[in-house]
Amino acid sequence: MQNIAYPSSFDMQLYFKQGSLQELHELLHYTWDEATLKALKERGINIEVYVGECDTIINAMAVKEFFVPYATVYYFKRVGHILKD
Repeated sequence: MQNIAYPSSFDMQLYFKQGSLQELHELLHYTWDEATLKALKERGINIEVYVGECDTIINAMAVKEFFVPYATVYYFKRVGHILKD
């Protein structure tokens, strides 16, 4: 839980819900389909992506670079996964 909040000391326990192993697997192995993202953009659908610079769960810079062609990416300095300082 500490990795989720880093660098904040915000207590995430209130929002925690234990998921199944199947849900965890789906979350960890999900692959974004670039063709689908491109099609959505071409249809005029606006996607917004919010990324924290200090995220310890994902590679924030890689996420930013991946989504820039398809979405408006908001890259917040000095915050982590929950976008809270």
